[in-house]
Amino acid sequence: MRTKGFTLIWVLIMLVVLAAVSGAMLQSANTSDRTARAVARGALIRIQERNTLTYSQRLLEANAGSLLRALPAPSAFAAGDIQSQLQHQVDDWCPRDVDGSGSQVLIYFASTACGTALPAGHRAPAVQLKNSGPDLWTMEAEFLLVAGPSTHPTVRRGLLSASYGASPASTYALLSTGDTTLDSRVQIQGDAHVDGHLTLRGPVELSGALSTSNCQVVTSGCVGTAQVTLSDARTSAMSILPTPAHPAGLTGTLGFGQAGETAAMTLPTLSGLTIVASTVDLGVLSSGEQYIRACVTVMVCTTYLGTADGALRLGNVQNAPLISAWNGVIGITPVGGEVVIRPVNPDAPSVSRSLSLVVTGAGAARIDGNLMYTQTSCSADACTPDLTHDALSLQASRVTVTSRTVRTHATVITDQFIVTAPLTLFGSLIGTPAGISAQLSIQTDARARTGFAPVGVPRLAARWRQSAVTVDP
Repeated sequence: MRTKGFTLIWVLIMLVVLAAVSGAMLQSANTSDRTARAVARGALIRIQERNTLTYSQRLLEANAGSLLRALPAPSAFAAGDIQSQLQHQVDDWCPRDVDGSGSQVLIYFASTACGTALPAGHRAPAVQLKNSGPDLWTMEAEFLLVAGPSTHPTVRRGLLSASYGASPASTYALLSTGDTTLDSRVQIQGDAHVDGHLTLRGPVELSGALSTSNCQVVTSGCVGTAQVTLSDARTSAMSILPTPAHPAGLTGTLGFGQAGETAAMTLPTLSGLTIVASTVDLGVLSSGEQYIRACVTVMVCTTYLGTADGALRLGNVQNAPLISAWNGVIGITPVGGEVVIRPVNPDAPSVSRSLSLVVTGAGAARIDGNLMYTQTSCSADACTPDLTHDALSLQASRVTVTSRTVRTHATVITDQFIVTAPLTLFGSLIGTPAGISAQLSIQTDARARTGFAPVGVPRLAARWRQSAVTVDP
């Protein structure tokens, strides 16, 4: 009996131990289940917050151009007006339900968005306006993208940049009047704008902002649908990956909805010297004077000198004065329909003042050799002008660049720009690229942002342009 009693006691003890272990296991399972549910719920919240922030960013990028068009003209006291106008516009997006869960679009250009104050601990965004030249302004408008609960929000900070004013058209490295295709053959250091439909094929190198109006008919204020062609597929702005401002393969930023530029340009009144020539040779004398030799035939040539006092003189008739206050314009009627423009010395500077060559009518121009400014230093194909008076513009219905030309310092205004060998263009191309069969590197002349350009370069309408949206990671 004692043995049976002893055994029964051990059985009871084991049952108690098993019950305790089972209870602990059940409690641990419940705890693990609650923990797993909390982790999953937290992960879902974070995904929803990221989705909301990404959607807000895409919405801002796709509509940056329309935001700019509604802004008032800047002045020394207009920063607050611009800030409030930006906030008023993005508050129109407040009712949007991003993913069906009630996630709201909250974009702060000011301290309050959608009636909600900026989360505590975050610096209020500011708008900075800087005067960059006569009636020219640059703007940097900070913004915050906010998602999640007000107690622990997720915040991303970003910047909307733009410029304002009637700047010279050469403020763009490339300003295209019609439908334009860009690929790896064209490298742009600066900003670019296309009034027609834009197609991006493969990687496109761009350091600044690329904007498009996407106009079917280009007028001064035309704006088409916010879409581009990527490879061979026409794509709407909100569908571009990774984001509307940063499509795959583009190193700069892409903007939509800018008003048409080229139809609103104003051409300056050009008067000066008018010549008939088959060739025009440009050079710089040791005295710094601009040397120009125009030839009708090999044997019939005339030499002109642009002097330091701003006059134009006949160089081969004892410096006889022609124009006492010469603006630098030369109108050229080409012999046989095309004039060849070349440097006297292909390895020496050829332009020492503001100079504009305008080929009349349907005449064409051919650049044969390196045209370079005197006061510009270039290293590794990067150019920096040291002074402000060396500049060249060339206007013709067609401009062909020969294979002997490695670099050209100029603003080229043409319907057809034909490049068959690698070329560095320091300045600007105003016109639709056509006939680009070799590497073309365009480097904008930063002086255009201050309003400086040779007299032959047209002016843009006074408006906001060149929007660029950047968001901190």
